[in-house]
Amino acid sequence: MKHMNFGIYVMQKNENILLPLFVEYYGNLFGYYSIHIFDNGSDDTMKPILLNAELKGCTVIYDYDSASDFENKGKIIGEYITKNIQRFNISLPLDCDEFIGIEISGEHIISKELFYKYFS
Repeated sequence: MKHMNFGIYVMQKNENILLPLFVEYYGNLFGYYSIHIFDNGSDDTMKPILLNAELKGCTVIYDYDSASDFENKGKIIGEYITKNIQRFNISLPLDCDEFIGIEISGEHIISKELFYKYFS
């Protein structure tokens, strides 16, 4: 199987419940180092969650905390994807509530091996 590195990009604000699930899901599938979290000005309740993500190996970016940054998240994330084009073979810009899976014959499967095979 061809070696692949995934870049996962998400912009979030105060996703206290979803972000830890997102980090665990994609961290287990593709490695925590692949996750880039753009914090859009979360309140203090998110600090421990974001710190935990950083300690696991995620990149947390705090530079985009305005409403206009959220409106321009496609452009901002697009620039980071371009910046990391040599590092990641596959880049997935996602929302915090998006969890990809593979459907085979009506069955939903979450499998690292199948994801790598699908994206190769």
